[in-house]
Amino acid sequence: MKLALIFLAFVSGCARADDLHFDEMGFPFRNRKLEIVWKTPTNRVPPAMNIYKTVPSKFSLRLITNLVAMGGFKEPERVKNALIAALKGKEAAFEEIPAHKSILLSPQRGLASFFDTTRYALPRESEHGVPSDEQAPKLALEAAKILGISTSDLARVPDSDQFLFRRDKRTMSGLLNGKYTKRDIARGIYLYRAIDSIPVYGNGNCGGLYVNFANDAQPAQVEVSWRDLEVKKRCPTASREEIARRLRNGSAFIRLEEGDPAKIRKIAILDMVAHYRTLSGHDAQGLVLPIVVIQANAELGDQTVPVQFFCPVSADQ
Repeated sequence: MKLALIFLAFVSGCARADDLHFDEMGFPFRNRKLEIVWKTPTNRVPPAMNIYKTVPSKFSLRLITNLVAMGGFKEPERVKNALIAALKGKEAAFEEIPAHKSILLSPQRGLASFFDTTRYALPRESEHGVPSDEQAPKLALEAAKILGISTSDLARVPDSDQFLFRRDKRTMSGLLNGKYTKRDIARGIYLYRAIDSIPVYGNGNCGGLYVNFANDAQPAQVEVSWRDLEVKKRCPTASREEIARRLRNGSAFIRLEEGDPAKIRKIAILDMVAHYRTLSGHDAQGLVLPIVVIQANAELGDQTVPVQFFCPVSADQ
C-alpha cells in the first residue's frame, strides 16, 4: 500500500490541568451558563482509554548503532562503546572534538538525540542538496525505518491512512556572492507517535521522531522522544453530557486568538478528537493521560470566531 503523508497542525487538551500543563496551551475557561450545540459529524473518542505510567526506555542496539551511523562519526566503535551504558538504563553521551557533533541517550526520559552543526551551510556559503517540501517527509519515514520505528506506531490523520506530521525549516539571511539573500538551509519533519492508534499531543517534540535535513539531505539533527509505557489503569471516557459539564465548570482550558473568553455565551462544537498528552523528552513526565481537543465556533459579541478547548476525558476525573 502506498503510504500517504500530510501535514496537520493540531492542538489538544488533557486530564488534569495541574498535571498536564494546560497553561502551555491556553487559559482557564469557566461559564456555568454556556450554551453548547453539538455539530460533530462523527465520534472520534473511543469508549475507553488507558492511563499510563512512564518507565525507563529500553533502547535497542539497533537504534544506537544506526543513530551513530547516521551521524557519520570518525570513530563509530568508540562512540558505541561510550553509549553502551544506555542499554543498562543509564544516561550516556558522546561529543566529538572539535565540538560540532554530539549524541545523547537518556533512558529515563525516553530521549535519543544527535546533532551535527557541520552539515548546515555557513554564512556566505551556498546550501546544496537540501530536500524539497515533498522529499523531506519521505526521508523522515526512511529514517524511522532505519531506527526501528514501525509505521504502525506513527500517528495518522483522523479517518485516514495519511501520516500526521509537523514541518519546520531553518533559514539564513545575509550576503551571498555580493547580494543579500534569504534562503532555506534545512528542512525538518516531526512524525508524531501513536499510542493505541491515538495521536500524542504536546508542545515541541512531545513524542515521536524529528529529523532536520541539511546539505545533501544529510540529517543535521535527529531526536527520538519515545518513553516506554506501562498501563496503570483503563478508564471509560466521558459522555458528551459530562464533557459539556466540564466545559462549564472550569475543568477545561481555551485557546482564543483574540477577544475576551468571558464574553462567550454560546459555542457550536464542530469536532472532538482524543489524544494522549505527552511532554518533551527534555521534561520529566510520570504519567501519560488521555485528553480531548475540541474545535468550536464561539459567538463573541456580534462575531463568530474559531476556538479550541482542552478538556479531561476520563470519566472518573
